[in-house]
Amino acid sequence: SYADYTSVHVTFDAPGTDTVIVRNLDMGILSLMGAITDATTGTPIPEVRVEITDVKENLRSVVNDMTDASGEIRKRISDRSPGDTLVYRVSLKKKGYLPKKGLFLFTVQHMTEIDMREVMEKDFFQLQPIEIGVELGQAISVNPIYFDLGKWNIRPDAAAELDKVVTVMNDNPSMEIELGSHTDSRGSDKANRALSDKRAKSSAAYIMSKGIARERIKGKGYGESKLLNACDNSSGCTEEEHQQNRRTEFIITKM
Repeated sequence: SYADYTSVHVTFDAPGTDTVIVRNLDMGILSLMGAITDATTGTPIPEVRVEITDVKENLRSVVNDMTDASGEIRKRISDRSPGDTLVYRVSLKKKGYLPKKGLFLFTVQHMTEIDMREVMEKDFFQLQPIEIGVELGQAISVNPIYFDLGKWNIRPDAAAELDKVVTVMNDNPSMEIELGSHTDSRGSDKANRALSDKRAKSSAAYIMSKGIARERIKGKGYGESKLLNACDNSSGCTEEEHQQNRRTEFIITKM
């Protein structure tokens, strides 16, 4: 029975970013169970590859299996004792869906059993289908890509974010994307478009340097032509409002 247990809250981020909120958990025999569904339709997803490894034991495999026809997977672990701290890396992968990866951390206190579907954030078990028009950067939590003032070379912090896109494109070899660079309204329209175009093409070139075929990634600068708010040349917007417009987007154009 799963009637009585203490709640745990764990946050999972996109590939390359592990965010953890830790709570003590009363348990002994751990039942790793989850029902994985489509984030758009809510229907169960069979044959999702679920990989869980133990970080404290040199990434020893704990689970490496596929969800069943009901989108479920279950693994019982009985070799733990009260006081043990478990640190697991968890990844979910299926062709046609954006992958998820995160760190699951909790401490065993008492002998009990737990259903992960009842204690983890529900959206971890919801996979986003990869569709034409989806903004890939938001879906996999690519952080803002910054450039030095007036420049377009790829800084190390930007490279780390672009590597997330490379990972997803490698996992989905039919995916093609347009990388669009946008600026705020300050400065001339012509200068903004030229600088953003150089930054977009530089970012696309970096992705190609990682083995992605040229025809799968196109870079285009839009300058200030697609502002997300009313911060045009005549406005008196705050720096935070201008920042909303300085962005890089990765739009899926083909699957």
